[in-house]
Amino acid sequence: MHQLILLVSVSFIYTISLLIATQIKDYYFVFNLCIIPIVISGYFFKAFSTLLLTSFCCVLGLTLMHGGASAAEVAQSISLFIGSALLSIGMYRIFDKLKNYKQDNIGLLKEKFAKSSSTTAQVNDSRAYLENKASEMSNLYYSVKRMGSCFAFDNLLNILRDTITESFKFKRCELIILYHSDETVKIDKIYQITKTKMEQIEGIGYGEGLLKFMLRKKQLLQIDIKKGKIDAEEFMPPEELNTFIAAPIISGEKTNAILAAEDIDLEQRDRFTVVANQFSMALERIRLYELVQELAITDGLTGVFVRRHMLERLNEELNRADRFNSRVSLLMIDIDNFKNYNDRYGHLKGDLLLKKIASVLKGGIREIDIIARYGGEEFCIIFPDTDTKGAELVASRLRESVENLEATVSIGVASYPEDAKTWSNLIEKADRMIYKAKGAGKNRVCVYAK
Repeated sequence: MHQLILLVSVSFIYTISLLIATQIKDYYFVFNLCIIPIVISGYFFKAFSTLLLTSFCCVLGLTLMHGGASAAEVAQSISLFIGSALLSIGMYRIFDKLKNYKQDNIGLLKEKFAKSSSTTAQVNDSRAYLENKASEMSNLYYSVKRMGSCFAFDNLLNILRDTITESFKFKRCELIILYHSDETVKIDKIYQITKTKMEQIEGIGYGEGLLKFMLRKKQLLQIDIKKGKIDAEEFMPPEELNTFIAAPIISGEKTNAILAAEDIDLEQRDRFTVVANQFSMALERIRLYELVQELAITDGLTGVFVRRHMLERLNEELNRADRFNSRVSLLMIDIDNFKNYNDRYGHLKGDLLLKKIASVLKGGIREIDIIARYGGEEFCIIFPDTDTKGAELVASRLRESVENLEATVSIGVASYPEDAKTWSNLIEKADRMIYKAKGAGKNRVCVYAK
């Protein structure tokens, strides 16, 4: 269609040239306007179409010789047409190469941009992944740091529950507490950890097998049911499980507990190990802290409380009795003729007698009662929620028990609030009864009476 328009244009120019040939001598210059369609053809169409159009113009130029145009003028026009055609074809090729070059560059740029966009997406994904991991590690660090600052077992259990539920995906998790008796190790308590709570349960089907494995291997147990289980002959996991992981809680050479999780993502095993190790250190720290606390309030020789702790507890019990309108009784106990015993048998024998008497006294009272070494050969026992009559009965029974050790004690009894209104007065009244008992012949119980 476009080539036809160009041919019509050339024919139109040729016709105009013939029409004005009768009026203008140098009419041939109008015919030279044919270079315009030639150039247009060469610039926008293929070289073959341009050459055909140029040949057509040259043939028309030769016919002008019959109209009076000279051969030189026709030759000039033909040369002009051919030169214009060649020039336009050359320009087209240069432009086409330039266009292709630009398109190639644009394609490369698009490819680079696409790769860059893909790389950017990968970088963003990697950054999001790393940020998520960093957040998880930060939360894990905060949780294990909380474990490190914990000095109570109940608080440690709550922190462990929070850490496990926030950091891991699992079906169920158990903390198995062990106790050591002579050379045997048995399961003491089992705590089940869920998303909402931590509660003590009676038992789990695989507990004993898991205990045997942990005592034998003392290492992390990881099981992927799809890949087959590892060397764990003693342990048979439930059939409905897909994955299982368990870590021993070890202090020195002693396995104190086992932390186990069912259907957990095994890629989280390293973090699970970190939590187990931190819990182990926190558990040992609590044990040492309680031991220090116990040593600080316990008499090293007899194993009963020291005087300072007894006075603190006595003050607490009197305050509680005042709030709830109850009674507190106090026994002051002194070993008869203890100085003579030391002089006769030596201090080592005297220390042994103190230990035996303390053991007898401790074994003859309730768990809520408080016994302490008040000083030297003197002991003190606090009886919460006990009146004078009840305290006197226990005192008489303890006195008789001490006689089995071939020793005797004198005991004074006083009660709050009947006999005294303060802890110091209560001790004073009970202590006064000791002197009364000794003055009456020793080895007896004297009760304060106003």
